[in-house]
This record gives sequence, structure tokens and C-alpha cells, in this order.
Amino acid sequence: MGQTAVMHSELPRWIRRHGAAVDEIALVAWGPGRIGIDRAYDYRDMDELGRPRRGGGAGKWGNDDGASLVEMAFALPLLIMLVVGMVSAGIAYNNQLALTHAAREGGRYAATLPVTNFASMQAWLAEVADQTVADGTGALDSGVDGRFVCVAYVHPDGVVASDQTARLIVDNSGSTFLVGAECIAGGDGRPTDERRVQVVAGRDSDFNVVFFSSTINLDAEAVNRFEAGMGF
Repeated sequence: MGQTAVMHSELPRWIRRHGAAVDEIALVAWGPGRIGIDRAYDYRDMDELGRPRRGGGAGKWGNDDGASLVEMAFALPLLIMLVVGMVSAGIAYNNQLALTHAAREGGRYAATLPVTNFASMQAWLAEVADQTVADGTGALDSGVDGRFVCVAYVHPDGVVASDQTARLIVDNSGSTFLVGAECIAGGDGRPTDERRVQVVAGRDSDFNVVFFSSTINLDAEAVNRFEAGMGF
């Protein structure tokens, strides 16, 4: 049994005349309006107009199942990478929102919390740091990778201990108190003689895309004018 090439327009007549004498028909392009080589069809898989029947085509190249599996093998890893990447990005974005909320709420809380209500500036800063962690709704809990909270009372012109610039940093290794230090280096954009509170919160967030991963350092900061306990 041989393979014969015929014009598309001649297929119906050719099938009626020679269909029973050959195994396959190769579709070829012979000019405008005619199709290019597609595949070989068993004449029994063609209708009376010479068109391949749906589900037919069990000729020289078989059906499309193998091609579909190959396409799926290439597409599935890319789809998984896309889904996992979107989930990781969503988690990182949610963590960033939590940090922003925590820093803002911690700054607002500190702005109206009198320092004189506490035994020392360190105790006041520790209270603000605890509130900031609580406002993080889990994003700043102890044990979270790379988590830290920095709270600073800033007043360069302060004379007494309860009115002097001081900073407290809380992370997974403990806390560090330092007089004369701020949380935001290089200035925070506020007047230098203004009493103010700086709050910075940060943590790490993993970004995974199946075959590789990266750690993103997230942080947020807030600066509020100190409104409580004025007139030291």
C-alpha cells in the first residue's frame, strides 16, 4: 500500500475512486486556497467531502494524545511556578501591610503616652515596643525570622533623663537600650527641635518559585509628634 498526494479539491472524487486501494492520504499545498501538508489520514477517517472526521486520524502519525502530553509536560511546571510565586508574593504583601499598620499604631500610641507615667525612659520605650508587636497581629511575634522593632524618643534639646533622646531595639536575641540614638539615621524629615517618636518595624519574608527562593527584608517606619507630657 502506497501513499498518494492529491489536491484538496480533488479529495472527494479521489476517495470515491481510489479510497479502498490505499492506506493513507497526505494533504498537500498546491496553490492559493489549498491547505499545507498536515498529516496522513486513513481514508476511513475521512468523511464524504474528504475532511478528517473528529477523533479520527489514526494514520501514519497517530492521534494527538502524545502531543498533548508533551505540551502538558512543558506547561505544568510553568503553571506551578506561577501559582507558587503568586502565593509567596501575596504572603509578603500581607506581611508588609502588617508592618505598616504596626509602625503607625505604635507611633500613635507613643505620641499620647506620658513618659512621666513610667519609672524610666527605657520602661516607656519597652511599653511602646510591646504595643507595636501586638499591633503587628502575628507578623512581629517572637521567633519570626528577622523580626525587629525599634522605638526612639527624640528630643536633641532634652536635659533631664525623661526628656532626652533614647532608643530601644527589640529582636529575637533580646533588647538593646541606648541613650542619644535614633531609629531613623540621617533624619526623619521633622524639625530638629521637635519632640517626636520614631517607630520602625521589620521582618523577613520568603519568596518561593519552586526551583528557587529568596528572602525579602521588609520594614516600615512611622514618625509622630510627641503630644503627651509637654513642658518638662
